[in-house]
Amino acid sequence: MNKILVTCEICSKEVLIPKYKINTFHTCGRTCMGIRNSKRYSKKVAKTCPVCNKIFKIKTSSNKRRMYCSKNCQANAYKTRYRGTDNPNYRPTHIDKGYTFSYKIGKVPLHRLVVLEFFGINKIPSELQVHHRDCDKRNNIPTNLVVLTNSDHRWLHKQYGNACLWAYTHNMVSKENLIAWSDNKEKANRVLDLNITNQSAVQKFREFGETPEVDNTEPSVESNLDEGVTTSSESLRDNNSTTSAGQKVISEDIV
Repeated sequence: MNKILVTCEICSKEVLIPKYKINTFHTCGRTCMGIRNSKRYSKKVAKTCPVCNKIFKIKTSSNKRRMYCSKNCQANAYKTRYRGTDNPNYRPTHIDKGYTFSYKIGKVPLHRLVVLEFFGINKIPSELQVHHRDCDKRNNIPTNLVVLTNSDHRWLHKQYGNACLWAYTHNMVSKENLIAWSDNKEKANRVLDLNITNQSAVQKFREFGETPEVDNTEPSVESNLDEGVTTSSESLRDNNSTTSAGQKVISEDIV
């Protein structure tokens, strides 16, 4: 076999190698190979993290694919980089069991998202529910939505059913008739015409865990969630809070 004399790139030692290895030869042994590789791969370039502006160094082989200094910065960048329409899995709406879901702030029913944005709040407590007045799950305009307690919501559906509520919102049956058919006329009169546009804007601060700005020179007030009736917080504590409409006002300690 023909051999040729070549020189090691690290120690300059001359060695004989087969002619077919001439294009791949670099070092005479493993020791010199390790020294060569350490020099070859130890070269680093400096980059600036687009999230925290920190200067960090990376290998030349990672220069094109690595953009951030850490996993935390990468995660924070992806929160906005792949949000909404920029996300490859983005779906503007999704219908499941008749309800329309929005992906604007994660998967959330659209009717609940409308309530959150209308009141400017972050969540709806578990003791409250959003009711479609005409029982059409696709109709999510504010005047068709009302925030009710769980008991009132169940009572309304059990009392009238979807057909009667749909007929009432389309002026096919009068409110007086619905009240007459009800086993609780006071409650029927209170909840039938409610929607989030005429519900109290004061009580939401207590109910949804937010703190309103209160003038220290005046007694604080709370408003009934359903009717918007305002009552002194001092009197509420004294009588354990029942309004003239018969609706129990939810205590201040609920968040």
